[in-house]
Amino acid sequence: MRELLCEMWKRYYGPCDGTVIAFAPGRVNLLGEHTDCYGGYVLPCAIDLGTWAMGRLRNDSSVRLRSDNFPHADPVTFDISDLSNLAYHGWANYPKSVMWAMKQRGLPLDKGFDMVFFGTIPRNSGLSSSASIEMATAAVISELCGLNLMADDSSKITMAQICKEAENRFIGVQSGIMDQFAIALGGEDKGVFLNCSTLEHRAVPLSMDDHVLLILDSGKKRELSSSQYNLRREETEEAFKAIKAAGVKVSNLADLSPEGYYVVEKSIPDPLLQRRARHVIWENRRAKEGAAALEAGDLARFGKLMNRSHLSLQFDYEVTCRELDCLVSYCWQHKGCLGARMTGAGFGGSVLALVEKEAVSPLVEDVSGWYEKHTGLKVSVLETVAGDGVSIKK
Repeated sequence: MRELLCEMWKRYYGPCDGTVIAFAPGRVNLLGEHTDCYGGYVLPCAIDLGTWAMGRLRNDSSVRLRSDNFPHADPVTFDISDLSNLAYHGWANYPKSVMWAMKQRGLPLDKGFDMVFFGTIPRNSGLSSSASIEMATAAVISELCGLNLMADDSSKITMAQICKEAENRFIGVQSGIMDQFAIALGGEDKGVFLNCSTLEHRAVPLSMDDHVLLILDSGKKRELSSSQYNLRREETEEAFKAIKAAGVKVSNLADLSPEGYYVVEKSIPDPLLQRRARHVIWENRRAKEGAAALEAGDLARFGKLMNRSHLSLQFDYEVTCRELDCLVSYCWQHKGCLGARMTGAGFGGSVLALVEKEAVSPLVEDVSGWYEKHTGLKVSVLETVAGDGVSIKK
């Protein structure tokens, strides 16, 4: 990849002297969907797809950004002192958001950068391409400016928090910390079991034995900032306000157990808001039970939790879509599939399936024609493994 990046760099900017290269993976969430915003538990892992970034410090305040995923597009240029979210800058708003968030924290970004990016995550697949490009940007800038955000796990967590602020306040998507955290601290053949309220975490073994994780990209595109993603956040916060108004003293919605929630459910006057809260609270328990199942090597139990997660996302949180539901239903009926669920924010994107190795080929062969017949879209299927987090490539 270094040779490919250097070729890109020479094509756009000239010699590669003084450059820094970083790789930030994408992530797939195994369990704990739409719980991170409410102080709950999540269980993601970094994957082997991601974003490569190469950068060099300039002697002036200009920033020039290129992506080889858009090779015929003009470079995006702006001044480091003028960081605004401009719709016509498209993808480049994500690296720009990181620069903005760093400056908001008072980090010394006085000079500009030349940067080039190359991503291997399918766009709009729900595998966190946005957090991947943010974290790759932050890693390169940290190295170029001596910010030491890659020094150790604690520093990487700070970097993840900066990138979350970029996503929330500059991009306008009210997401939680999960994506950036998983990209920061992912490990080979390990999941990250994270308490999003305290940031306490531990590595969970992903011992697949005779099974694999399949990602099925539905081909259904969505834009989170213009979808109902933020609306779901508002609805769930409204439910939590009603619970607190009833005298329940908890800091986060996910602090409630399912048993405790049913005692106070009627204090939420709107059945729709009841469903939103119910998803968060039960999904939080599923994440905890899922971590325990993986640690015990009980993949059958984990698969059942995946199935229940999807049903909750479909009927309580209502963030699936016909295309995702079709893929999940197909996987459930296929011999050798232990479990399947949508992964990511929803409204499109991908399905995650836990499948016996010997059942992978028949599933992949059969699903393409079936899915296109029922939806008019083409599905892309890839086998993934848990990989390391963000890194500088020397």
